[in-house]
Amino acid sequence: MTPGSYAPTSFDAASSACDWLGYTDVPATAMYWARSLRGLRLRFLDTEADTPEGRETYALYAPFVIALVGFAKGEGIGCLVPDTEDRWWDLVEHHGLYLENQEAEPARGVEIAPRLLAWSNEVALTGWLDFDDQPYCVVLWKLRLWQNDIVVIDEAQDTSAIRRAIARLALKPGGRLYAVGDDKQA
Repeated sequence: MTPGSYAPTSFDAASSACDWLGYTDVPATAMYWARSLRGLRLRFLDTEADTPEGRETYALYAPFVIALVGFAKGEGIGCLVPDTEDRWWDLVEHHGLYLENQEAEPARGVEIAPRLLAWSNEVALTGWLDFDDQPYCVVLWKLRLWQNDIVVIDEAQDTSAIRRAIARLALKPGGRLYAVGDDKQA
């Protein structure tokens, strides 16, 4: 699959993605779980736990890293802005992310997150998209959108950087963008 193409999620796609990930022991009835990219992200972290750091990595960091990658996609890390360690730390601070276990080190979570983002981008090329990927991949893959003379954004205070980029992509050159929002709700 190439960027810009579409593959419907089907049992065959689920099976091939699970095979690609080495997840061949999944019974057919469990494919519904595997269809969730969040589940596949958990599989990535579970595989990462087999590294020298051990299985403890998975238990300590999975919720933190998955949330951090979701926020990174909303900010366009890797497609709108450079993927730098400072940007990851800004997201941690802005969203008030914390690790529930006292043994976990935030620096380790921030170290794992870019690898999960890169892996998630690779998996998206095979047709596995989650909610965060839908707007993110439009910008990452530079997909062409229908061009409009006017684009209107309601509740603009709730838009992310990636959604603002999509609005600009949907605007014809010389077109008008109207954004309506309430900065007191932000």
